[in-house]
Order: sequence, then C-alpha cells, then structure tokens
Amino acid sequence: MVKQTRVGSELVLSGGWLRLAQAFWIALVLMAVIVFAGGAPLEFERLRHATVDFGLSSDAYALYLGAVDALLLLGAIAVGALILTRKANDVVALTSSLELVLLAVRATTERFAFSNAYPQWGWMVTVILYVGIAILPLVFAFFPDNQFFPRWTLWYVLFGFVYALFVVTSAIGLSAVRFVGDILFIGVGIVAQILRYRLHATRRAQQQTKWVVFGITLAFFAYFLAMLPQIVFPAWGTVPILAARYTLVQSTIALLGLLMVPITLAISILRSQLWDIDILIRRTVTYSLVTALLLGVYFFSIVILQRVFALVMGGAQNEIITVLSTLAIAALFVPLRNRIQAVIDKHFNRSRYNAQQVLQKFALTVRDETDLEKLSAELLNVVNETMQPKSVSLWLKEEKGKGPR
Repeated sequence: MVKQTRVGSELVLSGGWLRLAQAFWIALVLMAVIVFAGGAPLEFERLRHATVDFGLSSDAYALYLGAVDALLLLGAIAVGALILTRKANDVVALTSSLELVLLAVRATTERFAFSNAYPQWGWMVTVILYVGIAILPLVFAFFPDNQFFPRWTLWYVLFGFVYALFVVTSAIGLSAVRFVGDILFIGVGIVAQILRYRLHATRRAQQQTKWVVFGITLAFFAYFLAMLPQIVFPAWGTVPILAARYTLVQSTIALLGLLMVPITLAISILRSQLWDIDILIRRTVTYSLVTALLLGVYFFSIVILQRVFALVMGGAQNEIITVLSTLAIAALFVPLRNRIQAVIDKHFNRSRYNAQQVLQKFALTVRDETDLEKLSAELLNVVNETMQPKSVSLWLKEEKGKGPR
C-alpha cells in the first residue's frame, strides 16, 4: 500500500512511498561514493606532481588533500545515515540528509577527475548535480516542521525540478547568468525560511532553524577566511611552492567549516531538547567581532607606529612597537568585549538587555533607599520583570522581640 500520513502536524512517509524514498536515498549515496572512489586515484596522481618543497613529500601532499575530501564526504554520509536511521519516515530528514551527501561530493575535485576520465559514466555526475539542485527547494519548503509554508513554496519546489534541468543541460557553465540564477534560486528559499520563522514557526522550530543557520554561517565564514589570502595576495597562485602551502591551509580550514553544517543539522533534527543556541550565537558573534577589531588595531598600530617611529627617531623601533601594541590589545579586550556584548544584547537579545537594565536600576535603589516597604516593592518588581514568574511573593523573617515586619 502506498500512502502519506500526518503525525500531529508533521508530514511523514509510509508504505510504498517510504520504501521508494529510502531506496532512492541509498542509490544516490552509492552513486556519490562510486564517483568519489573512481576519481580519487586520478586526483592523487595529478596532485603528486605538484611542486612541493617545504619538508613534505609530493605523495604525502596528495594523500593529505585526498584525505580532506574523503573526510568531508564520509562525515556527510555518517551524519546523513544517522539522521535517516533515527527519522526514516521524516521528509525533512530524508531530503536534508541526502542534500548533505550530494553537496559534499560536489564540493570535491574528485568528481571532475571521474567525469573527465570516464565520460561514459558522466551521467552519474549529472544525476548527482540534478538531484542536489532539485531537492534543495524541498529542504527550504519543509524544514523544520514538515509543512509547506508559505503556501507558494509548492510552486518553488516545482520550479526547482525545472531549474535543475536547465543547469545540467545548458552550456553556460559558471557564467554570470548562472551565478545570478543561483543567487535568485537560493534567495527565494531564504525568503521562505525567514517568513516561516517569523510567521509560522514554534519556539522549538525557531531553535532548530537557528542551529542550521549557525552551522551554515560558520561554513561561509571558514570559506571566506580560506579564500581571503588568495584575494589579498593573488600573486601566490603564480608561485608553485606558495600555492601548494596555501592549498593545504585552505583545504583544512574549508573542511572544518563545512563539517559544521552536518553537525548542526544533526543536532537540529535529532535532539528533542535543544541546547540554548542563543547563548552560543551571542558569544560567537561577540568574540568574532572582538577578535577582528583587535587584529585590526594590532596591524594598524604595527604599520602606523613603525612609520611614525622611523620618522621621529630615525629608525624602526620594532621591540617598543610590539610591546605598545600588545599592551593596547590587553587593555582594550575587556571593555571592547563588554561594549560589543551590550550592543548585541540591545538589538538581538532584548529580554536579556532589559533584565540587565532593571538589575542596574535596582542596584542604585538599594544603595540609596532605606524604606523597607519601598525596597520590598522594588524587589518584587525586579523579580517579575527579569524572571516573569506566574506569581511572586515576599516573606520577611520576624526578629525576636520586635514583631513582624
């Protein structure tokens, strides 16, 4: 029997639909493994001829880069299989776990080696590309509660199959047209998720969304960090030894960032009691901004002060500049962190910011007020505003011989 059922508010698969979806998942993952395994030896041979002269053999260099790609794919498969086994009939679990694996194999260079060496099997790479694009709207439309919202996302899902066909059959490649199309295609999904978060999602669904957004943000940040030296110093690519060193660092950083996506997705889907992502986001944003600003101050002070000292004192005082810059960083860290944290709380964590303001006001009241009744009323007000209990009362202990207070 083939049927779809709803459990509570969630759309789940059962019967023939479930078996078909699981078989499709397994077939696509096996195809991804074949493509990677077939291209891995060829990519190894290509990389081992790279110019490497910094204490690492060419074979070790090629093996390391191949291991990075393998870890990315194996990590995606492991997380995807875990999600599938725990929530086998869940539409979100099926589509998102499969999307993880397909994105992972598309991010590796082994797929290019496979399609170039075995053109008769190139259809496997095409299928991986097509399905990876086609099911992405399903993830945007269903995540995290297995409901179509907004309703127009149904048309977005249908359009995904058409757009995927356009991508795999057109000859435009990675042109400006394709770039704009991808941005619009993904942008519609992001808009749908924003509308779902603001108008439809429960508190739990909002926490699930925050976890995934957090993982994707870390992945984009890692990718940007890995690409930054190439953007700032484009000449590195023309020097073989520098290019090889940069590739090692770039691949490692990108791997660590990309692995955060399956990890946070698994946490979002599988954990019934989610950890408080708001605290994690607040601290991550705070310390990232503090680190970026302090690095800017450090490099600015090194460059500017060195020139000032060279002009005033006739020579570069590297030791003095380093000491002054280090002292400036140490002195700025705590006040800068507190200031940034206060700004973030004010704009993105208003309840916590309001609670801090109430506590600060109460501290001033306690310092100046001596009337016990006014202090009691203020204390009750503070507890009510900061903790928001259903009811609050204050009990005062009697002092012997003085009666109740």
